[in-house]
Amino acid sequence: MKSILQSALIKKVAKSFTLYTTANLMTKAIPFLLLPVLTRVLSPSDYGLLATFIAIVGIVNVIASMGSVEAVTRGYFDQHKEGFDFAEFVFNAIVINIGVFLLLNIAVVLLKSVISVQLSLPFSWSLLIPLIGLCSAVYLIPFKMLVIQKKPVPYGVLQISNMFMEVLLSIVFVVFIGMGWPGRVVGMSLTKVVFLFIGIYILVKKHFCRISVSATYIKAILRYGIPIVFHSLGFVVVVATGKFFLNRLVGLSATGFYSVGASVAAIIGFFVGSFNLAWMPFLYERLARPTEELKRKLVKLTYIYFFAILSATGIFVLISPGLLKVMVGKNFFDASQYLAWVAFGYALHGMYTMVVNYIFYEKKTHLLSLTAVVTIVLNVVFNYTLIKLNGAIGAAQATFLTFLARFVLIWYFSGKVYPMPWFSFFKRRAA
Repeated sequence: MKSILQSALIKKVAKSFTLYTTANLMTKAIPFLLLPVLTRVLSPSDYGLLATFIAIVGIVNVIASMGSVEAVTRGYFDQHKEGFDFAEFVFNAIVINIGVFLLLNIAVVLLKSVISVQLSLPFSWSLLIPLIGLCSAVYLIPFKMLVIQKKPVPYGVLQISNMFMEVLLSIVFVVFIGMGWPGRVVGMSLTKVVFLFIGIYILVKKHFCRISVSATYIKAILRYGIPIVFHSLGFVVVVATGKFFLNRLVGLSATGFYSVGASVAAIIGFFVGSFNLAWMPFLYERLARPTEELKRKLVKLTYIYFFAILSATGIFVLISPGLLKVMVGKNFFDASQYLAWVAFGYALHGMYTMVVNYIFYEKKTHLLSLTAVVTIVLNVVFNYTLIKLNGAIGAAQATFLTFLARFVLIWYFSGKVYPMPWFSFFKRRAA
């Protein structure tokens, strides 16, 4: 154990993890950082409305990307292959993003009644959702390339700048201009547009984008990316579905309480996401030249991570009620009941990210589609059943159970596509 923890691999991953955690935490903690302001300015029902908007944005962001970010990430490691033009590949990824953006605008218009009546969301503000999706899809490409190039410092600068701008603009429009919850939407939208242009500038400056439409590259990106859309939807739908069910079965105020609790619990998700950003490039490099000893070491490190994230989550759950009382307005103290279920759900998501990387590496992304379909169906069943039985807390319980099922299923599939000594790592090969 001591030799593993002191290895050069762990030291490199730990250094990158520290930098990525700082950047990732600052950016993805935007809802957490805005809690002290929003929960003192907005009512629970208004916060529930905002949470519904953000939940829809999360789903649309996945569809707008169409897996292009992941396809470009994997394509980066194929640059040495003859006949492969990475710069053209990136441009065609953006072409796909633009095409999906146009289709999403049509979909928003066609679904006007569903958005306005079923989800209680004003149609005028919903028109911004496809734009937010396009901007996020495009600027995440250069951001992710900084990760795979192992450049955490410029990545961190961009992410933290993104965070400061979105938080500042949101506070200005919500508090000082007095727009209420739509002010948060305006702050988010303006920030995404600014970073869209920053992302394009980076791609052009670094010669990572060359204008040339290629049907071959578009097909390759979609073939790799579409299954990932289902995979990613498996996560965002789990996070969003509970809010939609609470809207219809309990009310907007319950959605507001649940969303506040989930926002605090999501801090676990920030850390597991940061670790995966640091871990993924190192894992891919080593899977290209595997040995039995290396496989055993990777499995041991994975189990150490499982233990660490579960232990850290347990400690976080113990201190989170006190943290919640400091962070939010007194009208939202009831949100504490959701924390434990959602926090351990995020811990299971972190465990999931450690095993799903083997499927990404082997390009067996069709398995992610199957897992996502099962996950979404289970989540709908769990939410409806548990909310009916247990009230609003059922949404948090459904989140935990769905993440548990998702982790177990993807761990099974990863063992099929890339066998690892998950249950025999302690055995040494005979001389």
